[in-house]
Amino acid sequence: MKCSTCGKSITCGAKSSDGLICSTCFRKTHWLYGPLKRALKSGKIYGTVHSVSRSGMSRQISLYIVYKGEIFPLNWHFGDIYGKLLKNGNVRINGCGMDMLFAATNSLWRFVLPKTKPYARYIGI
Repeated sequence: MKCSTCGKSITCGAKSSDGLICSTCFRKTHWLYGPLKRALKSGKIYGTVHSVSRSGMSRQISLYIVYKGEIFPLNWHFGDIYGKLLKNGNVRINGCGMDMLFAATNSLWRFVLPKTKPYARYIGI
């Protein structure tokens, strides 16, 4: 896959009206960068687990932020970054033995703010 803005080869990216965009282009051009950055830094990302597979090895989740007083779902824009976007609008994330909402938020943090340490204030780094 290639970034629709700069043409750089990418493995995953955020969705825009033109196609997938890389992390660098997202930070420079996407309207959602500012609100998402503020939500991540303040810890105001909300998540829902919709279902857990019978084996317990995957979950269907959704992440949200509050933007201008409205609940804004992040799945369509960022679902492929922290899991696999499904037709029903949920994101499937695989794994067991850990908090999958934390894993999804951490993946989103690494995409939006790649040069910062996530959750540094909570673990004393």
